[in-house]
Amino acid sequence: MSASTSTTISVDEAGSVLTIIRPGHATLQAHAMWLRDRCDCADCRRSTTNERLLDQAALDPKTVIREASVTDAHDLTLVFSDGHHWTAGVGELVGQMEPESDGPMSGRTRWPIGSFATFERSDLRDDASVLAMLERFTADGAVVVTGVEPSESGLRDTAGLIGQIQMTNYGPTWSFEASVDPVSEVESMHMLRMHTDLPYREQPAGVQLNLAISVSSEGGASTFVDGYSMAEMLREENERAWELLTSVHFDYPYLRSKVRLSGGGPLVGLDNAGRYAIVRRAPDLVGAPRVAAKDTADLYAAVRRWGEIVDDPANQIHVGLRPGELVIFDNHRLLHGRTAFTLQPGERRHLMGCYLEMDELRNTIALLRAASAGDTR
Repeated sequence: MSASTSTTISVDEAGSVLTIIRPGHATLQAHAMWLRDRCDCADCRRSTTNERLLDQAALDPKTVIREASVTDAHDLTLVFSDGHHWTAGVGELVGQMEPESDGPMSGRTRWPIGSFATFERSDLRDDASVLAMLERFTADGAVVVTGVEPSESGLRDTAGLIGQIQMTNYGPTWSFEASVDPVSEVESMHMLRMHTDLPYREQPAGVQLNLAISVSSEGGASTFVDGYSMAEMLREENERAWELLTSVHFDYPYLRSKVRLSGGGPLVGLDNAGRYAIVRRAPDLVGAPRVAAKDTADLYAAVRRWGEIVDDPANQIHVGLRPGELVIFDNHRLLHGRTAFTLQPGERRHLMGCYLEMDELRNTIALLRAASAGDTR
C-alpha cells in the first residue's frame, strides 16, 4: 500500500483488484486485466495514431498487480506480473473508472430556460470563442448566431466552424420559401407541430442549422422544446409511460420519388449508459409501433401524453429569426416547429439550412479542448 495526503490506494491479496480512495469522491475499483489493457505507454499504443500495439485478445487471464504506488503529484505507478511498468495520472485514470452517467440528463441543462445564448459571427474568430459556443450548445441544446451573411455562403461558412456538412436526401443544403400555393406543408403559412427532422433514417443528422435569408412577414417564429427535459417530466409523472416510450420501436417509412427509407426507434432513445440519446417525433410520418397487445393501450396513452407535453407552449422557446440570424440546434434532442403567419403582397419568407453529423461537433470540441490544454497529438 502507498498513500499521499489526498489519495490512498491498495491492492487485494491476490493482486487482482486495485482500490482508489480520494477524499470527497466515491471509492473506485479496477481489475488488474483492465488496468493492463488500459496502458497507453509507447509499448502498448502508437503515440501518433493511438493504434493498439498490445493485442487485447492476447492478455494473460492470470495478470495481477505486483506493485502499486502513488505520488503526491497524483501519479500512479503499477507493475504487472508480466513485468510491465505503467505510470498514469490518477485523475485521467479515474475518469474512465467512474460511472458514465449520473442520470438521463447527464451534463445537459434542464429546461425551462429563458432563451438561447447568442453569439456574433464576427466574434467567432478564435478557438476559445468557438469552443465556448459549442459547449453552450452541448449544455442547452441550441445557440443563435447573429451577423451571418444571409446566403448559402454564409450558411456554409458558419457550418464550417463545426465540421463537414452532411449530405441527405435534401442535398448538402436545402432552401424553402413560403408560398400561397405550397407543394409541401413546410412551404405553407400554417403552424408546424413540434417534430424532429429525418426520423426515418437509421441515424438522423444530429446538428441542424437554419438561417433566415429573407423574413418580412409577421409571425412564423421558430419554436423549440427540449425533448430530454420533457422526457424527464414524463418520467417523474408516469414511470410506466416513460418506460414504454423509451423501449417500444416505431417505424418511420419515408416514401418519395427516388427515396425509400424506413428507419426508426423508440420515440425517446437511451444510450448504453442510460442517458437520453435521440428523440424521434414526426406526427405526419410515423408508422405503427412494434408493441405487444398487452402494452398497446398504455402505449397509445403515453403517446397522447407525450404530445400534450411537447406541444404545450409553456414548455417552448420562440425564436423570431431576422435576416442574417441563424439557429444551431441539436436534432437528436430538440423538437422544433413554427407559428403560423400570413404573407402580404410583396412579402417573402425564405430560409436555408443544412445538417451535420453529431460526430463532427464532438470531434471539433475534442480538438479545441486538446489544443487549449496544450495537447498537440
